[in-house]
Amino acid sequence: MAEEYSRAIYAAVKNYLDAEDYNYEWNTDRNWFRFNMKLNGKVPRALCTIQIRSDAFLMIARTEVAAGEADRGRVAEYLCRANYGLVQGCFEMDFNDGEIRYRTYTHCGSLIPERETIERGILIALAMLQRYGDGLVAVMFDVQSPEEACRQAEAQ
Repeated sequence: MAEEYSRAIYAAVKNYLDAEDYNYEWNTDRNWFRFNMKLNGKVPRALCTIQIRSDAFLMIARTEVAAGEADRGRVAEYLCRANYGLVQGCFEMDFNDGEIRYRTYTHCGSLIPERETIERGILIALAMLQRYGDGLVAVMFDVQSPEEACRQAEAQ
Protein backbone atom coordinates (compact mmCIF):
# COMPACT_ATOMS: atom_id res chain seq x y z
CA MET A 1 0.00 0.00 0.00
CA ALA A 2 1.31 3.44 -0.95
CA GLU A 3 2.26 5.97 1.72
CA GLU A 4 -0.26 8.78 2.10
CA TYR A 5 0.63 11.95 0.22
CA SER A 6 -0.69 15.50 0.01
CA ARG A 7 -3.19 15.89 -2.81
CA ALA A 8 -2.59 19.67 -2.69
CA ILE A 9 1.19 19.32 -3.16
CA TYR A 10 0.56 16.75 -5.90
CA ALA A 11 -1.79 19.17 -7.71
CA ALA A 12 0.65 22.09 -7.40
CA VAL A 13 3.58 20.06 -8.77
CA LYS A 14 1.42 18.58 -11.54
CA ASN A 15 0.20 22.05 -12.53
CA TYR A 16 3.80 23.26 -12.71
CA LEU A 17 4.94 20.28 -14.81
CA ASP A 18 1.96 20.69 -17.15
CA ALA A 19 2.50 24.46 -17.51
CA GLU A 20 6.17 23.91 -18.36
CA ASP A 21 5.26 21.12 -20.80
CA TYR A 22 7.25 18.39 -19.06
CA ASN A 23 6.75 14.90 -20.46
CA TYR A 24 6.27 12.89 -17.26
CA GLU A 25 4.61 9.81 -15.86
CA TRP A 26 2.81 9.55 -12.50
CA ASN A 27 3.24 6.39 -10.42
CA THR A 28 0.27 6.00 -8.07
CA ASP A 29 1.89 3.18 -6.09
CA ARG A 30 4.98 5.21 -5.26
CA ASN A 31 3.56 8.75 -5.31
CA TRP A 32 6.11 10.10 -7.76
CA PHE A 33 6.43 11.86 -11.06
CA ARG A 34 9.21 10.67 -13.40
CA PHE A 35 10.78 12.42 -16.38
CA ASN A 36 14.12 12.87 -18.14
CA MET A 37 15.98 16.13 -18.67
CA LYS A 38 18.74 16.84 -21.17
CA LEU A 39 21.90 18.38 -19.75
CA ASN A 40 24.92 19.92 -21.47
CA GLY A 41 28.26 18.32 -20.81
CA LYS A 42 29.69 14.91 -20.11
CA VAL A 43 26.61 13.90 -18.09
CA PRO A 44 24.09 14.20 -20.94
CA ARG A 45 20.85 13.45 -19.15
CA ALA A 46 19.24 13.43 -15.72
CA LEU A 47 16.67 10.82 -14.72
CA CYS A 48 14.32 12.78 -12.47
CA THR A 49 11.87 11.72 -9.79
CA ILE A 50 9.67 14.03 -7.74
CA GLN A 51 8.22 12.13 -4.80
CA ILE A 52 5.18 13.69 -3.16
CA ARG A 53 4.93 13.22 0.61
CA SER A 54 2.31 14.26 3.14
CA ASP A 55 4.06 17.57 3.89
CA ALA A 56 6.87 17.90 1.33
CA PHE A 57 8.21 16.98 -2.06
CA LEU A 58 11.55 15.43 -2.83
CA MET A 59 13.37 15.98 -6.14
CA ILE A 60 15.99 13.43 -7.13
CA ALA A 61 18.06 13.87 -10.30
CA ARG A 62 20.11 10.76 -11.09
CA THR A 63 22.95 10.48 -13.55
CA GLU A 64 22.97 7.79 -16.22
CA VAL A 65 26.54 6.95 -15.30
CA ALA A 66 27.39 5.00 -12.17
CA ALA A 67 30.71 4.87 -10.38
CA GLY A 68 32.57 1.62 -10.87
CA GLU A 69 33.55 -0.28 -7.77
CA ALA A 70 37.21 0.75 -8.05
CA ASP A 71 36.27 4.42 -8.53
CA ARG A 72 33.82 4.84 -5.65
CA GLY A 73 36.37 6.12 -3.14
CA ARG A 74 37.53 8.94 -5.44
CA VAL A 75 33.95 9.73 -6.49
CA ALA A 76 32.84 9.83 -2.85
CA GLU A 77 35.63 12.30 -2.08
CA TYR A 78 34.58 14.45 -5.06
CA LEU A 79 30.94 14.45 -4.00
CA CYS A 80 31.87 15.22 -0.39
CA ARG A 81 33.97 18.18 -1.54
CA ALA A 82 31.11 19.35 -3.80
CA ASN A 83 28.59 19.05 -0.95
CA TYR A 84 30.59 21.21 1.41
CA GLY A 85 28.81 24.53 1.69
CA LEU A 86 25.80 23.65 -0.44
CA VAL A 87 22.68 25.21 1.03
CA GLN A 88 19.78 23.38 -0.61
CA GLY A 89 20.25 19.73 -1.43
CA CYS A 90 23.17 17.38 -1.67
CA PHE A 91 24.90 14.78 -3.79
CA GLU A 92 24.52 11.14 -2.81
CA MET A 93 26.15 7.94 -3.98
CA ASP A 94 24.96 4.40 -3.34
CA PHE A 95 28.08 2.44 -2.45
CA ASN A 96 26.36 -0.82 -3.42
CA ASP A 97 25.80 -0.02 -7.11
CA GLY A 98 27.55 3.33 -7.68
CA GLU A 99 24.35 5.28 -8.43
CA ILE A 100 24.92 9.04 -8.20
CA ARG A 101 22.20 11.60 -7.67
CA TYR A 102 21.41 15.06 -6.42
CA ARG A 103 18.52 15.46 -3.96
CA THR A 104 16.53 18.47 -2.86
CA TYR A 105 13.87 18.37 -0.17
CA THR A 106 11.18 21.03 0.03
CA HIS A 107 9.16 21.06 3.23
CA CYS A 108 5.71 22.55 2.69
CA GLY A 109 3.96 21.76 5.95
CA SER A 110 0.30 22.58 5.48
CA LEU A 111 1.04 25.19 2.77
CA ILE A 112 0.66 24.64 -0.95
CA PRO A 113 4.01 25.31 -2.63
CA GLU A 114 4.10 28.25 -5.02
CA ARG A 115 5.35 27.96 -8.56
CA GLU A 116 8.75 29.50 -7.69
CA THR A 117 9.24 27.03 -4.84
CA ILE A 118 8.54 24.05 -7.08
CA GLU A 119 10.74 25.43 -9.83
CA ARG A 120 13.62 26.02 -7.41
CA GLY A 121 13.37 22.46 -6.05
CA ILE A 122 13.61 21.04 -9.56
CA LEU A 123 16.11 23.41 -11.15
CA ILE A 124 18.64 23.37 -8.31
CA ALA A 125 19.05 19.61 -8.67
CA LEU A 126 19.51 19.90 -12.42
CA ALA A 127 21.90 22.86 -12.10
CA MET A 128 24.10 20.96 -9.66
CA LEU A 129 24.36 17.95 -11.99
CA GLN A 130 25.18 20.39 -14.78
CA ARG A 131 27.79 22.26 -12.73
CA TYR A 132 29.58 19.23 -11.28
CA GLY A 133 28.94 16.68 -14.07
CA ASP A 134 32.11 17.17 -16.10
CA GLY A 135 34.23 16.94 -12.95
CA LEU A 136 32.39 13.79 -11.91
CA VAL A 137 33.25 12.10 -15.20
CA ALA A 138 36.86 13.34 -14.98
CA VAL A 139 37.17 11.78 -11.52
CA MET A 140 35.50 8.53 -12.63
CA PHE A 141 38.01 8.13 -15.45
CA ASP A 142 40.93 9.25 -13.27
CA VAL A 143 41.64 12.27 -15.48
CA GLN A 144 41.56 14.67 -12.52
CA SER A 145 41.86 14.33 -8.78
CA PRO A 146 38.68 14.96 -6.77
CA GLU A 147 40.18 18.18 -5.41
CA GLU A 148 41.17 19.53 -8.86
CA ALA A 149 37.83 18.59 -10.43
CA CYS A 150 35.86 20.22 -7.63
CA ARG A 151 37.94 23.38 -7.72
CA GLN A 152 37.42 23.63 -11.48
CA ALA A 153 33.64 23.07 -11.22
CA GLU A 154 33.32 25.74 -8.54
CA ALA A 155 35.42 28.25 -10.49
CA GLN A 156 32.83 28.31 -13.29
